[in-house]
Order: sequence, then C-alpha cells, then structure tokens
Amino acid sequence: MSETINYSNGKYTGDVVGGKRNGRGSMVWDSGDRYDGEYFNDKMHGQGRYTWAAGNYYQGSFVEGNFEGYGTKTYTNGAVYVGNWHNDERSGKGRMTYDDGTYYDGDWANDKMQGYGRYQWPSGGYYEGQMRDGKFCGLGRRVYTDGSEEVGMFENDEYVGPAGGSAPSAPAASAPAASSSSSTRPSTVPQAPAKRPTKTFHDGSRYWGGMLLGKCIGKGLMIYKDGHAYEGNWRGGARHGFGVLTWPDGDRFEGNFRKGVKHGKGKYLFANGNVFEGIYKNDERVKGRLTYPSGAYYEGQYRNGKPNGKGEYHYDNGTYYVGQFVNGDFNGRGVLYHADGRVEKGRFKDDKYIGR
Repeated sequence: MSETINYSNGKYTGDVVGGKRNGRGSMVWDSGDRYDGEYFNDKMHGQGRYTWAAGNYYQGSFVEGNFEGYGTKTYTNGAVYVGNWHNDERSGKGRMTYDDGTYYDGDWANDKMQGYGRYQWPSGGYYEGQMRDGKFCGLGRRVYTDGSEEVGMFENDEYVGPAGGSAPSAPAASAPAASSSSSTRPSTVPQAPAKRPTKTFHDGSRYWGGMLLGKCIGKGLMIYKDGHAYEGNWRGGARHGFGVLTWPDGDRFEGNFRKGVKHGKGKYLFANGNVFEGIYKNDERVKGRLTYPSGAYYEGQYRNGKPNGKGEYHYDNGTYYVGQFVNGDFNGRGVLYHADGRVEKGRFKDDKYIGR
C-alpha cells in the first residue's frame, strides 16, 4: 500500500514495510532533487532515477543508496555518460560523450579515465592507448586529421618518444559524467621501436633497454616471438617491479612483478571486457574485485584463480550475496539480498539456499 512520510528535508510517497521505505516510491527533497525507483531497507536500492534540481539526472542501478553497477548520467548541456559505476563514481567500462561531440570510450576508475581507452575529437583526430588520472599516460597512439601520428610513450597528455625507454602508465582527459561499455578491447601490444634491438634472443624475441652481463636490467621492452610484450622494470633478466604485459588478443596486465611473475598490486583487463583489480601472489589472484561489462562484480578472496573464502557477489539487477565461496560458487554461510526486498540468510550449497 502506498503511504506518505514527511521528513525534515522532504517527502516520500510509496511502498512502506515495517516503517521503512521498501519497494517502489518517490522521494522529493526541499532542494528540488528527487528520486523515483526502488527502495530496500530505507535506501535507494535496485533500479531508479535520480534527478537534480539543476536538471542533470542519473538512471540505472543503485545499491544501498549509491550509484552502483550499470547506469546513465545525462547533463543539461547535452553531455552523456553510459557505463559502469561504483560508489557514485564512474568505474569500469564506460563512454562519455561531451556536448561538442568529443567522446571517450574505455576504462574508468575513481571517476576518471583510467586504464585503456579511445579519446576522439569531432575533427576526426583521436588518441588510443593507456590513460592515468584523466591524462594520456603510457603506451599510446595519437592520430591527427592530416594523417600524421605519434606512436609510443605519453605523459600528461604529451608525446614523449618511442616506446622502449620508460615504464608504462595509464588513463586520459577529464570532464562531466556518462557511460557505455565496449565488450572487446583493441590490441595494446606496443610497436617495435625503429632502432635496432639491444638484444635478439635465439627464439626470436627482441629486447630494447638496459643490460648487464647479458641480462635485462632497469627499464626495457621485450617483444616475444608469439607477439605478446612486456614493458617495464627488469632485474637479473626477469620482470621485476612495475610493468605492463600485453597480448595480441587484447588482454593486458599492468602492475607489479617479482622474479618474473605477477606479485603485489595489479590490474588485469580482459579482451572480453572483464576487469580484475587486486593483489597477486606468485602469479595467482589472492584478493580483489572482478567487474563484468554488465556491471555485476565479485569482491573478496581467491584461491586457484576462483573465488574462495569470504566475498560478495553483486548482480547487475541489485541482488547481492555476502558470505562464503568455494570454487566460485556460494558455499557455506551467507546472506542473499534480493532486489525485491527478500532476504535469505543461512547455508548455501552450489549457489542455492538450503536453509538456516
């Protein structure tokens, strides 16, 4: 049954269960802001639309009062973001189109362009490559309208030279908020520098960079015979420190290495649009967050490449599970919060609730 609740700063009209906003309803604040959509336990949760007094609005998924999952934010000046969100910020894959037709399509983190993406101007020129803190930073390619191009390393939106001399970075350029995710990722394997390799190995792999006593050391670029590449720091002939490992199919890892394997903080961007960000140990994921193009994500512990231990899985429709995982499935004690307000708390086996 629809009820009305008056607050000190606004009024709610809609479903109420147990004295709390649960179900569908509308909240209008004295400031002029309003929300129309689903509620759970007195918070915006599920699908809904939040409209600011100024006219900007967000429409999409909410989790416990925040923009979370997949959604669209539209601005009064015509700019639009379509894509993934986390804690009210653009995060994951998304497309931001500005009022003049300029757009960015790619990875986001902490409300900034971060990771890999394409930034295109209405004139036809574009940048495609790595971004960091809203800037062209890392390996990339900038193409001008006259056909000329710059390929190599960028720093703070500026081209600094061919690849091979410095460790990679990430994201590119900033503005309002919007979204749209692409499910495939262009290959980011760096081009071989024009200069001759520092060393060519017996298997055909080529290396440009520092060497000591015949071993790679310092900063350098290795392009392997099968086409994948690593650019970053080396020690004693092995990848060691920060670096970027890329494959021809579009997969890319950027993060820390130790004695040749992924170890420490890192981010793995899959060609299918999945993104894992977290902690590695001896080349294996041990803790972190895996986000899917739909906006669904898992965050928690890993073992043998699968969710194992404590974690939570959020569906793109607002339903989410918090509890124990075994080999990627809900197994053990946990709580499943459904988008329609139902709660299942107790024991789970192979993703199914089996009772308290």
